[in-house]
Amino acid sequence: MDVLDRVRDIGADVELTEARVAAAYYRVRDGLRPHASRSRRGMWIGIGGVGGVLAAATAAAAIVVAVTTPQGVVVEAVTPTPTPPDVVVTPPPPTTPPTEVVGAVAVLEHAAELAPLSSPVLQPGQYLLVQSRLEYIVTYDADIVDAAPYSSARSKAEAGWLVTSSYDTYIPEDRNGEWVRVFNPDTTVVAWYGPDAEALAAQWEDEVQRTEPIVQRVQGGLIEPLESGYTTGSAEYYAAMPRDPQALLDWYWEYNGLEDEEYATEILAQAVIMDLELNAAPADLRASMFRVLSLLEGVAVQSVEGDITTLSIDIDIAGAERLTLSVDNETGLVVGSSGTRAPGSAIIPDSVPDHRVITTMTVVDSAP
Repeated sequence: MDVLDRVRDIGADVELTEARVAAAYYRVRDGLRPHASRSRRGMWIGIGGVGGVLAAATAAAAIVVAVTTPQGVVVEAVTPTPTPPDVVVTPPPPTTPPTEVVGAVAVLEHAAELAPLSSPVLQPGQYLLVQSRLEYIVTYDADIVDAAPYSSARSKAEAGWLVTSSYDTYIPEDRNGEWVRVFNPDTTVVAWYGPDAEALAAQWEDEVQRTEPIVQRVQGGLIEPLESGYTTGSAEYYAAMPRDPQALLDWYWEYNGLEDEEYATEILAQAVIMDLELNAAPADLRASMFRVLSLLEGVAVQSVEGDITTLSIDIDIAGAERLTLSVDNETGLVVGSSGTRAPGSAIIPDSVPDHRVITTMTVVDSAP
């Protein structure tokens, strides 16, 4: 057996699943990028540190990928094709869409596999601070019947404006302790659409503007159920959820009382995304939540910017709707989401979503 035969035998017993290809793609792409971009990430990765290390050597050395799995450390070696010294290799730009390399299902599976690494490690008395920055459109129609003038359909709006605001969620290390959510008094109009929009928006701001935060405190969870069910975020809430993806999808359907199949995908996707953005579920359940999204129709890769892959979910309902979910490929955290229903307005650009959430997470020592 010559050397080439031995090289061909390397990794012959490793199953090349779609998820494994996706994971390798992200690590190799990261190795090709300038590493100065890593300094922008203020994220933590808990439970034992980094899940994969990529070491690249020049000349004839092999690329070695070490991946931590529940069964131990799997080391895979790939020998690159030697590059002639007179050939300059240009790394691909970080915004290259990966649709030809990995699909949306593989992106979600990769995030699911990272779930144990993205669970925060808190000391007694500490809190996970989830900061949510909101952007949303307010529409105006003076002729709307049986509703406020600020709730018109987007396609019929006479004017509109883009608003930003934020709220912070403090999740205690002892999940049975007091959860705190603070709605900040920072509502601001940042863009205007249509005639008289600035004057109309100023009037709207006078009606909704606050000078003091609203503080919500709930023992052992986030939102107490109105009628029956579990407090969102409580141990009982998460314990009731199956870990099998299809069974979990059925659970969301029943728990949300879905009867109208036309809007089922929209409601199910939004419920799962909100749970993922909170990042409070156990790691095995968070992994199942990502896999639930892969079961929904219309999921596709929309764009890639650096470490962030944005998936879109196109929903065929009256007027159509598009939801998006942005995932950090290195941490497995959901860092953003958006929703746009029935665009096509002559006033508001189609590129502006109805609502967007940008999420960041840190560990802090106290809560308000």
